Amino acid sequence: MAALLVRAKTTGAIDHYKSDYLWRQMSSMGYRTMEPPELAIEREQSTLFPAMLRHLTEELGYTESDLEQVLMLHYAEISAMYGLQKQSGLRLVN
Repeated sequence: MAALLVRAKTTGAIDHYKSDYLWRQMSSMGYRTMEPPELAIEREQSTLFPAMLRHLTEELGYTESDLEQVLMLHYAEISAMYGLQKQSGLRLVN
């Protein structure tokens, strides 16, 4: 909505006073920080990265601390973003 308002002002479709009024209206409704729910686009869910993380942990034996070092994130953040489970203390060694 903000982009439409800026474009309307730059093309001269609305004047300065109408633009100010509409910006105030958008602010009062909270639209300057978040689009209206009916216009909001659902966030995409990554499928490749979680699969890669599962491969690293299950197939290649990366530990939680290994992932933390490589990604420079705490494991709690990684698991929250990509749905990883807490690793048990034991792992299968071939």
